[in-house]
Amino acid sequence: MDLESEKLWQEILTQRFPGVIVRRNHNLPTDGDDAYYNVFLLPDDKHAAFTEFYIEELSQIAEKRGLEVPFLLPVDVSDTLRLYPNVAAALQPLA
Repeated sequence: MDLESEKLWQEILTQRFPGVIVRRNHNLPTDGDDAYYNVFLLPDDKHAAFTEFYIEELSQIAEKRGLEVPFLLPVDVSDTLRLYPNVAAALQPLA
């Protein structure tokens, strides 16, 4: 998967979960074309809905668009701020 796939998943996930930021995780080893994406700033109260989306809809969306099903690693807002302060700071809109 490439940058174009990252942009497509950003678009798809933003429609369902406004405000999330999708970034490829280059720290995890992959086999072939497999890719892991972090989904940052997932609202804390949407974690269950995200899991349901991942199980019920993700593969269908990928198939319709001719994409491989990605590995999505959700990081809710509180964990983004706590565990990834550099990411959170970079994602904040400029004042």
